[in-house]
Amino acid sequence: MSNSLPFHYQVAIRRLIRFAAIGTAVGLLLGITSTEFHKSVRIGPVAQPVQDGRVRLELPAETRTAAGLSLQLSHGHAILLTGVLPLVFALSLFLVWRLGGRELTSGRVRVFFWPYVLGASGSIVLLVYRGLATFLTVRGGNYDVAAVDAGLFGGNHALRAATYGITHTLMALGALTLLFSLFSAAGQIGRAEAAEG
Repeated sequence: MSNSLPFHYQVAIRRLIRFAAIGTAVGLLLGITSTEFHKSVRIGPVAQPVQDGRVRLELPAETRTAAGLSLQLSHGHAILLTGVLPLVFALSLFLVWRLGGRELTSGRVRVFFWPYVLGASGSIVLLVYRGLATFLTVRGGNYDVAAVDAGLFGGNHALRAATYGITHTLMALGALTLLFSLFSAAGQIGRAEAAEG
C-alpha cells in the first residue's frame, strides 16, 4: 500500500472539512439567532404584543414553543448534519484507507459527496425558512401557528412535500452510499497481514 493518500481522497477530505467548518459556524449563528428571538417573547396567559424592555410579545407556553421550534431545531441540525457528520465522514475515509481498506473510486466518492452536501444544506435552509417565517409571522400578530405553518410555500402542499422529499432523499442517498462503501472497503482491513501470517 502506498503511503500517499489518493488525490480524490484528499479533495473529498478537504471539501468535507471546509463544509464542516462552515456548517458549524452556521449552526452556532442559528443558536444565537434563536436565543435572541426567544428573548423578545415571554410566556403569558394570552397572546398579545407588549413593550417591556427587549420583550415585544407575550404568548402562552405552547404557542411560544410551537412558534420557535423549527428555529431552535435548525441550530442543532446544522451542527450535526453539516458540522459533525462531515468530519466523521472525512475521518472515516482516511482511517479505512490508512488501515488497508479497499480504495473507493473517485466516482463513488463524488456520488456520495454532492448529494449529501446538497441535501444537508437544503434541509437546513428549509428548517431556517420554516422557523423564521413562523416566528416572524407570530411576532407580527398572527398567533395561529397551525395556520402560519399551513401557509408556508405559498400554501402549496405538493411543493412543500417535494422540497422536503428531495432534500432528505439526497442527504440519505449520499450518506448511505458512503456508509455502504466504507463497510465494504473495511472488509479488507487486516486480510493482507492475516494471509502473510
